[in-house]
Amino acid sequence: MVVVAAIKNRPVCITYTQFLNDQGGIVGDVMIARLDHQHFRIVTGSAFIDSDLGWIRLHQQEDDLGVEINDVTEDYAVIGLWGPKARKVLEKITTTDISNSSFPYMSAKNIEVGAVSVFAQRVTYVGELGWELYIPKEKSIFVWDKLWAEGQDYGIMPCGFKTIDSLRLEKGFLALANDLTPLETPFEARLDFFVKMKQENDFIGKKALELLQEKGIKQRLKTLIIGDEGYLTLYGGEAVILDGKIISRLRSAGYGHTIQKNIGFAYLPIDCIENETKLMVEVFGEMIPAKIASDVLYDPESQAIRR
Repeated sequence: MVVVAAIKNRPVCITYTQFLNDQGGIVGDVMIARLDHQHFRIVTGSAFIDSDLGWIRLHQQEDDLGVEINDVTEDYAVIGLWGPKARKVLEKITTTDISNSSFPYMSAKNIEVGAVSVFAQRVTYVGELGWELYIPKEKSIFVWDKLWAEGQDYGIMPCGFKTIDSLRLEKGFLALANDLTPLETPFEARLDFFVKMKQENDFIGKKALELLQEKGIKQRLKTLIIGDEGYLTLYGGEAVILDGKIISRLRSAGYGHTIQKNIGFAYLPIDCIENETKLMVEVFGEMIPAKIASDVLYDPESQAIRR
């Protein structure tokens, strides 16, 4: 986590965006909270701290007067509190107003948990209501214990990476290094909405994206439902086959326990992206039928995360 500056006790806007290389390829995938006019907090995945911090410092310009970049990753612990009852649990341990009207989706503010000031971001990587809580690490066990105690009446459960991975697949949320790499652009990765091409401000990779807009993309990331029913062991990297020829490979893949389907993401050639395209995925030597599905398989209107 890269952090710049401090935050006042008020909601601030959060932006989800990417860092691009000169070819428009994706080299970073981050959340940025604007804490004040010139103060920003950048949050990245734990595996990408060094690369993102290096990217920021590499592109710092000599005329960027007064810019200070600090890495405070080791100062904080992070707890993700997600689920339909997340607000009920969090309300039990804080006196801060966390209602939807006071604390909307994609905003952040400090909340008080006893004597501990917690920086809370209302974001989710699992497709349900929730928050990421950034806590001074020496006080994090206090917040954890309070969440755990108050959450018992609501069936609170600890979960790990594979649970999060399954849920984000159902929601169509992407992962850097698997679904997003320097070889793919936001237009190919179905992230068009996050690229502001019409703004006058320049950014790294913009010229390459302008050229790509003129020529058109040749591939697009799509969601596949693999097999008719039953759990399949999918790791990602499995061959995607059309008419006996390998046309792609799965990126992220796994089982969606909510929709009870096997899910995979794959970049497919534009000329074969049709709902009725008959694809096959090779799973441990067996050819399994696959079909192109909607990008978002769970709560496509995102009502759950905005309530």
